[in-house]
Amino acid sequence: MHLTLIGAVQLVIGFLLLMFGTVPGMLAFVIVSALMMGSSAIDLPAIGASSIPPIEFAAVFLTIRVLLPGSINVPALAAALRANILMIIFVAYGIVGAILLPRLYAGQIDVVPMRVRALNRYESMERFTYATQRLLPTSQNLTTAIYLLGTVMVAICAYVALTHKDAWRLLVKTVAVVALIHVVIGIASVAVPGNAVLTFFRNGAYAQIDNSYRGFVRMNGIAPEASAYGGFGFMLFVFLFECWIRDVMPRLTGPCALALGLALGASTSSLAYLGLVSYAVLVFLRSVVFPKTMRVDRLLVLGATTMLFLMMVAAASVWYPQLVAEFGDMITHFTLEKSQSQSSEQRQFWSLIGYRAFLESYGLGIGAGSFRSSSLITAIMGSMGVIGIVCFVSYLLQVFKPLRLSTYVSPADPRAAVGAAASWVCFASMVPAAVGSPTPDPGVLFAVFAGAALALRPAVSRKPQRIQAGPPSGQAAMHDTAMA
Repeated sequence: MHLTLIGAVQLVIGFLLLMFGTVPGMLAFVIVSALMMGSSAIDLPAIGASSIPPIEFAAVFLTIRVLLPGSINVPALAAALRANILMIIFVAYGIVGAILLPRLYAGQIDVVPMRVRALNRYESMERFTYATQRLLPTSQNLTTAIYLLGTVMVAICAYVALTHKDAWRLLVKTVAVVALIHVVIGIASVAVPGNAVLTFFRNGAYAQIDNSYRGFVRMNGIAPEASAYGGFGFMLFVFLFECWIRDVMPRLTGPCALALGLALGASTSSLAYLGLVSYAVLVFLRSVVFPKTMRVDRLLVLGATTMLFLMMVAAASVWYPQLVAEFGDMITHFTLEKSQSQSSEQRQFWSLIGYRAFLESYGLGIGAGSFRSSSLITAIMGSMGVIGIVCFVSYLLQVFKPLRLSTYVSPADPRAAVGAAASWVCFASMVPAAVGSPTPDPGVLFAVFAGAALALRPAVSRKPQRIQAGPPSGQAAMHDTAMA
């Protein structure tokens, strides 16, 4: 085990927050650490050259802070455990399965290992695309089990953190700051490719992919690849946009959402584009069914921003036609043409591995970390079977609360509004995850927003307060606290 310089800095910050900080402050530390997707806090050469990313390392300090003797909020912790019981069952089965199931089905199923060998080690492209090996227990089972444990602990701790007074404000401000930093480092990765500062943060034991195409450098920040950059940014964008349309710190969340949306548009990340398009469809349908979802002034701002963007594209097409044409060709290559590429064919094959594992294990699964997928859905099915998929889908519905009005129409209580925004992050992020996640672990950032959504919109609503004076408009009656 080797502590990297990034890990050493985190260690100092973590201890300072343990001594002088608060639980919400420690949660903010976790969110900031999520920026370093391509980094390593601790190298683990003895476990298959694995590494612990900064967000997982920060999650350890968050857990310690919540369970620190003398400062444990017992009622909040008990409520967090009850609210996250489905995720606890999901992770418990995942950990037990990661230990037992690969041994139970060892040698009986062909799988794609979590660590795919380099192309130059195969005789042909076809062998590389469809490369498999017999199922055996590996260090990746242990690694994935640890990641799952970190995810559920963060969900519980995030719940506890958001029970603190005004913790929702810190959450919104932290996400906004992280979003702006994400935009800046994304632009820097394009403007100054190979920058020594950015390269320093890409020290993780991941495949750091070359992000260029015909002279264009793709935006990836300090992430291993453009898709990771886009997937992370998409989750932040949904949260900030939802906060903006719900009038939560609009002067902060609106500009940050706009900046991040433009960066994602320029990122050429197919996952980001898929997420943005699917989310736009969801917002449109929500606005049709619930017309009061978005205020008139928000619609005007969106319309004006869209018109301005189209005018800028038109002007660029006139003044720099060749540049625009080449950029459009790159976007086409990484979106429409990607569905017919070797990479797409390989990812479809990986997804089928999960489905086959589900059938051949008779719905038990073959253990988390036993194979590489390209879809969170088939990864859960193949790894954790019926129990895993039922628990996860049920948990997602519990977080999203599709039958609660505040999911679609903004409540008067800003806490509930932020909780609804967090629930939309968890729901909308399932679309990119369904085509891009290699493991059954939904991730620590998902856990942060899931815990926040459950804490800020509890299952049992407060009793509605009797209104003494008539509301100024019919809409005010809709913002009853019972709807939160």
